[in-house]
Amino acid sequence: MYGRQISESDIAKDILKDSRLKKFAAITHKGSVFYCARCGSKINIKENQLPKNNYYCCVCIQMGRMDTLKNLVTVSEPNDFVKEICPLSWKGTLTSLQLRCSKDIVETFKERRIHLLWAVTGAGKTEMLFKGI
Repeated sequence: MYGRQISESDIAKDILKDSRLKKFAAITHKGSVFYCARCGSKINIKENQLPKNNYYCCVCIQMGRMDTLKNLVTVSEPNDFVKEICPLSWKGTLTSLQLRCSKDIVETFKERRIHLLWAVTGAGKTEMLFKGI
């Protein structure tokens, strides 16, 4: 469930007791403006009103109705990834043409010029940028 926002009504009762779960309103409001917590849409209160001053989100309704009477449940991502010592490094090698482009990019950055690097998908554009970055 890491990072997912699931309707509280879709979760088994025994799982709802888990202390890692965080529960929050499906529809929130700031002043007189209502927002869907699941999709982030602004809710038109004139078009999306339910009885007793409740509202629903029509934008993400295909995933199940979110309204002011419902809660969403999530579990925070632990983000226990291995930390990279040098994250902007690349250990590969460039072809001679890629190396020439990479050197041009470095010069372009140094001179603060505008430069277009135009190549097909998979040509190594990202790898050619590493030296310049």
